[in-house]
Amino acid sequence: MEAIFLLMGGIAGLCGLAGVVWTMVVAIQNGDIAWGIIGLCCGIVAIVYAVQHIDECKVPLILMVVGVVGRILIQVLAMST
Repeated sequence: MEAIFLLMGGIAGLCGLAGVVWTMVVAIQNGDIAWGIIGLCCGIVAIVYAVQHIDECKVPLILMVVGVVGRILIQVLAMST
């Protein structure tokens, strides 16, 4: 059972990471170099940037939210068993 939670947590983490990297690539392509560099170091900055530029970052924002919510749900499930 623990292996399943570990696998699911890894998948959720990769979704979140993909969303952050994708958002920061968009930021750098738009000329927002500082946002891109700081966003790679601090995940909340990536979420803020994605919300501010929702028209360009809708899919990456969804990936980040899926990653965060997935990790929380998996932790709750793992603790309850």
